[in-house]
Amino acid sequence: MRNLLLMLMSVMLLSCSDSQTQSKNFTAVDIAQGNLLGAGEEGIQQENVVIKDEKSWNELLKKMDKVNDVSSHFSRQKVDFNKNMIIASFEGVKSSGGYGIALKVKPDSDKIIVEVKRISPEGMASMQMTQPYHIIEIPKSNLPVEFVNVD
Repeated sequence: MRNLLLMLMSVMLLSCSDSQTQSKNFTAVDIAQGNLLGAGEEGIQQENVVIKDEKSWNELLKKMDKVNDVSSHFSRQKVDFNKNMIIASFEGVKSSGGYGIALKVKPDSDKIIVEVKRISPEGMASMQMTQPYHIIEIPKSNLPVEFVNVD
């Protein structure tokens, strides 16, 4: 009887899905959050991006550094794409400062939900053209990524 109970408990533990286990160990790491200051010369449109390979990551860094050296201020430039992937969100070019983007990741059993919060200036803002961005690193997954705008 005791052996049967142990076997049943083992089966129950092993039948937990990977996504449940992943959500407990899921960590999102901020790579960078700020503004591009090239008035759109970087050639990056308003978009949400999922990057799963080094070539695409290096192409993004090259674009971001086209006008100003932005990536040297990132918390990291090297990403282990065998274990992780990049989530990035870019706002369109704004005619003044004070704008921003904040990402929050919520893993689910069948998808990864990325909440995108767009921040507007309050009060006076600089008169420089800006393009807000936020880049994070998350554990690699084959689950689809869904971007959701939140207030």
